[in-house]
Amino acid sequence: MKRTSSLPLAALVVGAFGCVTAPEPDDDVYDDTVYVDEDDAFDEGKADGLARTAPCAPTGTLSVSACALLGTIAFAEGTHAHYDYTFAYRKFSSFNDHPRLRICAGSYCSTAAGRYQILSKTWNGIRGSLPDFTPASQDQAAIKLIRARGVMNIDTIDTRAELDTAIRKLNREWASLPGSPYGQPTHAMSRLWTEFQRLSAR
Repeated sequence: MKRTSSLPLAALVVGAFGCVTAPEPDDDVYDDTVYVDEDDAFDEGKADGLARTAPCAPTGTLSVSACALLGTIAFAEGTHAHYDYTFAYRKFSSFNDHPRLRICAGSYCSTAAGRYQILSKTWNGIRGSLPDFTPASQDQAAIKLIRARGVMNIDTIDTRAELDTAIRKLNREWASLPGSPYGQPTHAMSRLWTEFQRLSAR
C-alpha cells in the first residue's frame, strides 16, 4: 500500500512490483530489512506467472460484488491471485502473521505484503480479532479498509458509476487506483471496470 518514496518501483514497469503505493510512513513497524536486486525481482515475478484471479462465485463470506471489488484492487496492485507476496515479488511462506519485512529494491522500500499489499503498521491497526494473515484474514482486513474509506455498498456494486464512486473513495488507500493524489502511475478506470466485469462474470 505505501512505500518510502514519492514514486513506486513499479514506475519502471507499471504494475510489475506488487502494489503501486503511496509514501510509506517513517514509523512503520518491521523486524528486518531485505535488499533485493530490482531486475531479479521482476524476473522472479514473471517466472511465477502471476495467475489471474478466477471469476467470482458467491461464498459464505463474500458476495460476488465484494469478491470482484477485492479482485479489482489486487489487479491494480499487481498481485492478482497471490496472497503470499511482499513488495518486489518476494514470497513469504508463513501466514501466521504479517511477515513484517521491509523489502528494498533499487531506491524503494516497503513492508507491503499480501494480496492487498497491506503495510505492517496498517495491519496492526486493523487486525482486531483476525487470528492470522491467511487469505481469508487478508480479505477481511481489506474489507475493513474499504469500509473505513466510506464504501458501504461493497455487496451491491453493479454499475460503472457505482464502481467509479467506490474507486474515488479508495484511491487514498491504494495509490494504484485512478485519481490517487500521490503522483504515482495508476490504472485507467476503463481497465478496472473491464476487470470488475470479468470477475463478476458480467
